[in-house]
Amino acid sequence: MLGSLFPSARSAGLLTLAMGGLAAISGIFYPITHLPHWLQWAGQAFPLYWLGLGTRSALLPANLASVEIGHSWRHLATYGVLSAWAVAGLLVAPILLP
Repeated sequence: MLGSLFPSARSAGLLTLAMGGLAAISGIFYPITHLPHWLQWAGQAFPLYWLGLGTRSALLPANLASVEIGHSWRHLATYGVLSAWAVAGLLVAPILLP
């Protein structure tokens, strides 16, 4: 959907830089608990953090949840946030992609 906002493929390359920055603050490469609190909140505002959390909870042993925020995998919150982002995407996509 974000790619539809750019007039050409060349200008959409800036989107790649933004996604790299988002991955850096979302806890994909290192534990988000090592970031400042305001950056933790910013990282949790986007679905990339929650996708990573759900993937880690499925693939890693249960004792590694101690590295996560709240020392748990937060399955219900992961489901709720990803569901909300999916509904928002379904509502916005028909407007942006005519």
